Amino acid sequence: MMSQEKKLLFILADGSERPVYLLKDTGVLRIESPFGLDAFKKDYNYFVDDFQRTPRILEYLREKYHTIQANLYRKNVGIMGRLINKFLPYVPHIYAYGNFLDVGCNTASLLSKLPAHWTKYGVEISNEAYKVAAGKQGIIVYNTGLETFESAVKFSFIRASHVIEHVTDYDGFLQKIHLLLDADGYALLYTPNTKSISRYVFGKYCNFFYEKTHVNFFDLDNLSDICNQNGFAVIEKGTYYMGTTAGSIVRLLNLDQGSRLGQIIFFTFFCLFYPFSYFVNALGLGGALYIYIKKR
Repeated sequence: MMSQEKKLLFILADGSERPVYLLKDTGVLRIESPFGLDAFKKDYNYFVDDFQRTPRILEYLREKYHTIQANLYRKNVGIMGRLINKFLPYVPHIYAYGNFLDVGCNTASLLSKLPAHWTKYGVEISNEAYKVAAGKQGIIVYNTGLETFESAVKFSFIRASHVIEHVTDYDGFLQKIHLLLDADGYALLYTPNTKSISRYVFGKYCNFFYEKTHVNFFDLDNLSDICNQNGFAVIEKGTYYMGTTAGSIVRLLNLDQGSRLGQIIFFTFFCLFYPFSYFVNALGLGGALYIYIKKR
């Protein structure tokens, strides 16, 4: 990624003194942060360990969610599947079948539930998440990031859910996806949306700025342009609901979202704003975006 002229927008309001810049050539927002992937792995290892103590009802709901979403990765999802897809983070009509690579596969919860016509692969940098994923049958998992992942296998489909915002060299990230895809391969990216209602309303208090290993932030237009520049055609794109407004309210109130009060406020506003998400997403203003791309 070439050096770009940048403009300081604001300093994060958490005492970290991390500046947020606008990269003028692309419209991407960049956080200059001392935190890197080692910090991410440390935090994520703790998360995976802490997950073992998650209340059973939340664990059940998380697994059920992944089951429903994974079942949409099939040729014929039917009327019910299309209806369900209106209520979930976007899963497009899948044109590819064969080798499936999940970048940042977590504990392989989604991979383990995919239909049997996929051959399932994952990469995961968290040591603890990798250990859980590697223990599941029918999945080949590598304890690495995409940048250092080497494979003789080519993939029909690559999914990267909320990964690209952690990557400094997003051009290199997309070029690696391009290299790993077969000639007719597709990829699906999810990431926060800088042209969202939450960003416009809350500004520097917008919640997605505060994950300490987030580096780059995109909108539908500039990420589409970047994908085009790296050898992809954009098939479909849009936004979806992920509770960014609720998290931003907690941030504005200077509360810890993991505290009891923070959780109560988050889930209250999460449910309160959910009915409005359909209108917001129709305008492309949801808190997160998806972009479905095909290798050219």
